[in-house]
Amino acid sequence: MKLTEIKALLEQKLLAMPGVLPTAFENVPFKPPDGPYQACYHLINSPVDHAMTMDMTEERGILQLTVRYPEGKGRQQADAMIDQVKAHFRPHQVINGSNFRIELTKTPSASSGVPDEGRWCIPVSIYWRAFQS
Repeated sequence: MKLTEIKALLEQKLLAMPGVLPTAFENVPFKPPDGPYQACYHLINSPVDHAMTMDMTEERGILQLTVRYPEGKGRQQADAMIDQVKAHFRPHQVINGSNFRIELTKTPSASSGVPDEGRWCIPVSIYWRAFQS
């Protein structure tokens, strides 16, 4: 189980969401459109070793999205997109990889919106953990 594989599966799940916004991924060239888009980041937490034999490791992290809508047009569209993201990543879900599984066991959380560079931005955190299968 590699972090690159975990990240790829989470990004695939995000891109499979109906009505997904154009997405800026980490360290990939992206030209923001005039309309709404989202930025995607991976926040990796320290792994947890389970069992006396230390042969089971739990990787953990947060898929961090920031939904970015043009500023000054109200918050309703951005809030609706947050609701859609939360529904798409609702618990309990399992995403199967080649030799591991990712578990979504907690409801995603959204923070308050803030203005930034002419955009109304709302961060949403999607919590995950992964185990070898």
